[in-house]
Amino acid sequence: MMSSINKRQCILVTLLIVFFLSITLVSAQFIINFSTAKTGNSNYVLHDKTEVTNFLVNHYGESYSCSEFKSSMILNRPNIKQSTMNDQFKYLTGMSVTGTCSEVATTQLIKSYGYASTYGYPSTYKHIMTIAKDKKYWTSAGTASNKIDSLVTDSFKFFGSKKRGNNDYLNIYSTITKYINQNKTLLFSCSDHTMHVVGYATWEVRYKQNVLGTNKYYRINEHFVVVNDGWYDASSNEKNRQFSYYPASLINIRDFVLTKVV
Repeated sequence: MMSSINKRQCILVTLLIVFFLSITLVSAQFIINFSTAKTGNSNYVLHDKTEVTNFLVNHYGESYSCSEFKSSMILNRPNIKQSTMNDQFKYLTGMSVTGTCSEVATTQLIKSYGYASTYGYPSTYKHIMTIAKDKKYWTSAGTASNKIDSLVTDSFKFFGSKKRGNNDYLNIYSTITKYINQNKTLLFSCSDHTMHVVGYATWEVRYKQNVLGTNKYYRINEHFVVVNDGWYDASSNEKNRQFSYYPASLINIRDFVLTKVV
């Protein structure tokens, strides 16, 4: 027969197991809810730090306590406006185009690596847009993400470089930090938009969880991809929109493609 001491020990062990399981399940559910709450589209391009804070408030909901900008590494590359490039393309060729975010981002990428130095942005874009059209990478609906690496490769080749585009679907954020730390930019595609990656940034979030009736406070770093989104012109009165932010927490292998330069 089990002694009273052994019974108490069993009860104590059971309570401890229940306690730790409750913490684990609450934490796991919080992480799952946060990481799968939204799909990856351009609605989550955040145009300034205020929008980043609003995003964090909405995502953490009642768990949110506060957040603080922590650090960033951003390369100073100009944003160029897709509609302006399309207007210039029509002026130079007589052809109207839409769905050209990949071509605009590739123009920024080529310029960032120091090529097409004797060309202005409109003429660089004209050549890249012509490549995309002639090679049938582009349609009026846009350029499929699995063709962006080919577009990048052909664009570098046109401007005299042997560099190539290489699409990657895994370890996207860690690859971005590696490239940016080497002063190299990339292309980042969500489900409906392609952008020029110029950096990364981190906010520290303080949030709470109720564990067995008691609020516990925790801190976690939330990371963001910093991009030229192609919707604003850094040379105009929109220069405060040169850099935008995309939440790394939304990145998944279904909706996102990273195009590296190799």
